Amino acid sequence: MHLAGVVLMALGAMKPALAAASDFDFVPGLERQVVYYSIWGDCIGNPRTPLCTLETLFSCMVRSDRGMCATVGVADENPCRPAHITGVRYIVDRVTEAETIARVTFRAQVCRGDMPCGPPSAVEAEDLDRVGDRWRFRSNPQVLERLCRPIRP
Repeated sequence: MHLAGVVLMALGAMKPALAAASDFDFVPGLERQVVYYSIWGDCIGNPRTPLCTLETLFSCMVRSDRGMCATVGVADENPCRPAHITGVRYIVDRVTEAETIARVTFRAQVCRGDMPCGPPSAVEAEDLDRVGDRWRFRSNPQVLERLCRPIRP
């Protein structure tokens, strides 16, 4: 009986390798994933930190949600709309934050339809600005252009 309790506690303490981000469990280098049905939690749709802003961007890409995209400063012409993206696998390497500016360094890869999702790409960096109590991308994120391109046959 005692052994079963220990095993259950250990299993409950384990976190999935592809979990959604949260400021409370952020570990640099841990692979994560945002998919269409990811729970909004305390990050998605609430860009109160640079990490939450990046996760909101990835959710915006997957959901093609204009309102969510605008929340983080993404232009109206989000190139992901016709790309049929079903998820984004990513690894955040570093978040450098000052009072009104931040830089997020990460690697990401999109998942499309029933195709396997490749490993996260080369290192990328996006700059953010604090606007009131929220963070926004300084310019339309370059990761959108790279990850949302249609697949060439």
